Amino acid sequence: MSRFNHLSLAKPYLYFAQYLLITLFLFALILQSGCKKSNGGDPDPDPTINERLELLSKTWRVDPKFGSVTLDGLDITSQFTAFTLTITTAFNYSTSNGSAAFDVWALSGSWSFAINADGSQNDNIIIRDDGIEIMIVSISDTGLTFSFTYLTASNQQANQSDNNEGNYIFVLSP
Repeated sequence: MSRFNHLSLAKPYLYFAQYLLITLFLFALILQSGCKKSNGGDPDPDPTINERLELLSKTWRVDPKFGSVTLDGLDITSQFTAFTLTITTAFNYSTSNGSAAFDVWALSGSWSFAINADGSQNDNIIIRDDGIEIMIVSISDTGLTFSFTYLTASNQQANQSDNNEGNYIFVLSP
C-alpha cells in the first residue's frame, strides 16, 4: 500500500477553504454592524426627546390643590391662580392669565431643547426665545415642575434687582 493518498493533497485546500469562509463571515458581520436602518435619509430622533416632547405638549395649570409658584422660596401662587401654559410639539408656547405683578412669561413664543457639548439635545433644559433657560425638575402625565431664574435685560447688565426678578419654581398640572 502506498503512503501517498489523495486526502493528503486536499488538506491544505480544506484549511484554506475554512480560513476563507471564516474571513468572509467576519467581513460580512462587520459590514452588517456598520449599516443603519434608513428612514428616508433623516436621522432617527432621540426617543427620549420625542417622549419628553409628548409629555410636555399640553396645557398646564396651577392647580389650586397641588400646584404652586414660588419666587426665591416665597409662595406667590395667589398671583398665578388662573395661569395656563400651553406647550406644543411645534416648539411654541402660549400663556394666559399670568400675573401682572410678576410678568415673567410672554403671551407666546418659541422654545427649544438645550444642546449639550457633544451636540446632542438635553431634554432636561428648555430655552425660551428670550434666552431664559428652564430646568425641568420633574415631569409625568400628571405634573410638571420646572425652575428658572428671571432677570430683566436692563438689570442683567447693571446687576440690579427688580421685584419680579429671582429664582422661580412652577408646579403645574394638566
